[in-house]
Amino acid sequence: MSIYQNLDELLSSDVRARDYFTKLPNYARESIREHAKDIRSWTELRMFTENYLAGDQ
Repeated sequence: MSIYQNLDELLSSDVRARDYFTKLPNYARESIREHAKDIRSWTELRMFTENYLAGDQ
């Protein structure tokens, strides 16, 4: 698993993460961006998103 400096670096370097992120609803992407410094890997992005979206239900 690759670790990046932040979300922007992750998205610019990891095609899978970028594709996943771009398919999310706008509100989810906005929330994820608020935590950009804490999301540095594909696993962290997926876990954060799953937890965030679970709170919507």
